[in-house]
Amino acid sequence: MSGRWHTINGWQLREYLSCARKPYMRTYRPFDAQDLPREQAAVIASDLDLGLAHEAAVGLARHPATASPPSGARLPEQAEWTLAAMRRGEPKIYQGVLRWRTSMGNPEWWGAPDWLVRKPGASAFGNWYYSADDAKAGRRASRDIQIVPVAYYCLLLEKIQGTRPDFKLLREFGRVEYHRTTDHEQRVLSTIADLSMVLGDGRDPGTQLASRCRNCEFNRACTTDAERLKHLTLLPGLRKEQLATLERLEIHSVSDLARRTPDAIVGTGGFPDPGRVRLLIERARAIDTGDARLVGRVEIPAPEKVEVFIDIENEGLTNHDDGFLFGVLVRRGKRATYWSSLATTAREQRRAAREFRQKLLAFPDCRVFHYGPHERGFVTEHDLQARLFDVYSIVRENAALPVKGTGLKDVAKALGFRWREANLDGRVIPSLWYSMSGASKRHQSRVRARLRRYNEDDLRALLHVVDWIRSVWQAAVPK
Repeated sequence: MSGRWHTINGWQLREYLSCARKPYMRTYRPFDAQDLPREQAAVIASDLDLGLAHEAAVGLARHPATASPPSGARLPEQAEWTLAAMRRGEPKIYQGVLRWRTSMGNPEWWGAPDWLVRKPGASAFGNWYYSADDAKAGRRASRDIQIVPVAYYCLLLEKIQGTRPDFKLLREFGRVEYHRTTDHEQRVLSTIADLSMVLGDGRDPGTQLASRCRNCEFNRACTTDAERLKHLTLLPGLRKEQLATLERLEIHSVSDLARRTPDAIVGTGGFPDPGRVRLLIERARAIDTGDARLVGRVEIPAPEKVEVFIDIENEGLTNHDDGFLFGVLVRRGKRATYWSSLATTAREQRRAAREFRQKLLAFPDCRVFHYGPHERGFVTEHDLQARLFDVYSIVRENAALPVKGTGLKDVAKALGFRWREANLDGRVIPSLWYSMSGASKRHQSRVRARLRRYNEDDLRALLHVVDWIRSVWQAAVPK
């Protein structure tokens, strides 16, 4: 029994499995929430739209005629309607609301499966019972997040009708997954127990920063907490098993780690490589002190009179067409000139790729800098590939920076670079591409200008990182 009265529902379980701290923040620190920038909110909305579109398509294909609770009614009224519909044997119920009142002091269970489907078999209703069908597009959520809430609905159905059903997940392209509820029962019950400790007892699971936190309304509050505590999840690339090992070694913060030597960690769980441990400790020191540094021997081309930097953005727009933006920054001495070619159809893409290749061939003796493996896939000519230099490889293997991420935006920002539009990043950019579909020419023109501006800033950020590496590489810490 938990101290504070609360309810349990499928949405809370899904949210808890995605981030154990989010239900705590929503319940006990709601005023720490921030309004997400419009573009970031659009990313979340687009994910929701994709899920709803999949649900609608499944409904048309598998459950074309279903009853549903009256729209606009309060949840208790919808639950009463759903129970009445189940008692009279309605064949299918869409978005029915389930409710189970537990004993005094225990949380109420609520749920809303996508579809309740009548099956033959004994239950409290008669010679029929209900099972749950749920539509799952399966784009980003883990299987645990997709399965546990639906298994929970089936345990809730068992309490209501006296019969435990199994369930189906309705995937894309007509695929169906069949699951036995009993196989997931312990996982559901343990998740409910953990969630009840958070909601009822006010247990704070603590901050656990990850890349997905960027689009959370509590990101700023959790990041502030992590920075105040010097939390270990501020370190880039730290896996769960490595975090558990450090905790066992009584290393609870980046400050603790910064004071350790590699010998105390190498050979323990998840840390076989002395060089990687050395880099991890130096990264902890960088976060602890706020100073950026390089670790080990760094090989980067010496400055030349002319240097080329490339960045390619692309996004799948339809089954036939992709959006592409090829960006090139050419530096001659202290002056850097930006060039781009943008395409939104397959025909335009061929034209843009040809112009991009011609642009690179116009500088036959120059090094071509890029960040990450993406651009290399678009440069197929052997002579051009030989001139490519991936700056990300140095950041990944040698950079100790006072920042969690190793993406270009995080790295360049930590080194003092500023984007003209701070709220745009790789997660938000797809919503800009999609917004051009069917839009007015004026809107398309504005979006194209924003995409080009963002792409140019990416290239100037890359130039900034290269200049920083060159300025400090001779002072690198031995690895």
